[in-house]
Amino acid sequence: MKVLIYGTPSCTFCKQALQLCKQKGIDTDYKTVGVDIQKEQLQEMVGHPISSVPQIFITAEGFTSYVGGFTDLKKKFDSQGSSEGIVSERLNG
Repeated sequence: MKVLIYGTPSCTFCKQALQLCKQKGIDTDYKTVGVDIQKEQLQEMVGHPISSVPQIFITAEGFTSYVGGFTDLKKKFDSQGSSEGIVSERLNG
């Protein structure tokens, strides 16, 4: 499983998302909006206009799913209890 975080250098929630993944031992990839990807490209990936960062995706078992922001990621981790639960939810959902 890998978490992909799109954010900006001054974003507190982006830093918290990175820290949460580190605490859980989950591999992360961080991309800076405006440098690594343009906002318009990210909006196409998300499927709707975005007004905040981070924008987070999870890739597991060959599938990528959109999570949302930091609070969405935290809720997903809290509700599933482990990274394996997140993978299972994606595969069975």
